[in-house]
Amino acid sequence: MRRRPSLRAVAAATAVLSIGLAAATAGPSLAGTAFSYTTQLGRAPGAGQLSGPVGDAFDSSGDLYVIDAGHSRIVKFSPTGAVLHQWGSDGAGPSQFNYPAGIAVDSAGDVYVSDDAHSGRVQKFDATGAFLTQWPVSCTGSSTFVLPYGVAVDRGGDVYVTDQQNNCVEKTTSTGVFLKRWGTSGTRHGQLINPMGVAVDAAGNVYVADHANFRIEKFSPSGAYEATLGSHGTGPGELMSPFGITVSTSGRVFIADSVNGRIEVLDAKGRYVTHFGGTGTGAARLGWPFDVAVASSGVAYVADQAKNRIALFTPHWVAPTYQLHLVGLKPIRHGASLTITVTGLVNGARVSISRRLGHAGAAVTTLTAFGARVVFHVRFAKPGTYKLVASATGYNVVFRSAGGIERVR
Repeated sequence: MRRRPSLRAVAAATAVLSIGLAAATAGPSLAGTAFSYTTQLGRAPGAGQLSGPVGDAFDSSGDLYVIDAGHSRIVKFSPTGAVLHQWGSDGAGPSQFNYPAGIAVDSAGDVYVSDDAHSGRVQKFDATGAFLTQWPVSCTGSSTFVLPYGVAVDRGGDVYVTDQQNNCVEKTTSTGVFLKRWGTSGTRHGQLINPMGVAVDAAGNVYVADHANFRIEKFSPSGAYEATLGSHGTGPGELMSPFGITVSTSGRVFIADSVNGRIEVLDAKGRYVTHFGGTGTGAARLGWPFDVAVASSGVAYVADQAKNRIALFTPHWVAPTYQLHLVGLKPIRHGASLTITVTGLVNGARVSISRRLGHAGAAVTTLTAFGARVVFHVRFAKPGTYKLVASATGYNVVFRSAGGIERVR
């Protein structure tokens, strides 16, 4: 936000570094987190070998359940990648699947799987794959699901399922008793076209991958529209083909953006955090990501349908570089008395980085002077809360950064 400069010859000012889209940045992440490929599951021949996985979900013990669509089955992996159970076959009977699409696990360890071809139902199993029950859900009030896709379970055990054909979300109990439905076809806020994945955060808010509208629609626990996350495109925070979606324990929204071949990460307000993957060859590149699940450790498990695997990406801290623009009423020359100090508190220890224009300083900062404008670059080595303080002798300085102290995470 620009403040009208004072006419005084000597000015001192304080600016706050804004970590978000309002601040310019260079580097892979606005919030200091990046993901690196580490390994994969389901490629080795034998038990647990995957063919076209389209969904995955964790239980509270850290076991991973994967929809192995090409084999019409569910495969359960331990946290170390060992195959624990697998069940299912092609068909329309109990424990059979025509095309399983969405999967979720409740706090009791029961598993819910949507089947979006012909049978139009949700099946419920225990942790070993034993069939418990099933139900067709009427998203229109008079007919069963035509194309159920995403499935999610909230903390209370209620189940949410998206219907691609009827462009709606239906909420039931854990045994299929109808509770609520919402959604109509369209492009306005709260409307859906071909909804895919669905996820519920800790507060009960519901996130729906609005596939053909290239966005995520966020609803309250009662189904009221709250916000739209993402937009159409290939840039940061933009989506081309959102399929699966999950919300991590930290509240970040992970989206499997299949056409862009990547996982997009946003915060709960839709602000871009980072992305990883991308199309191409090599293990770190994704073929066609259909879904993503995030372990309690923060590791992202991506159901990479085209490469027949679950690809693991581990988070790590990256020191992002931010820019702060200072504007003076007269040209600022090299050697001018302009000092910028970054202060903050990191893990109880005070951190201070100072740099004077035109003089050697800490390697983590650089200054560039051009005309009446100075651009200050700072790279933070650790997470924490930071505040920028600057003073200029003989110049009036205007800070062009958004207000509010932010945490570098």
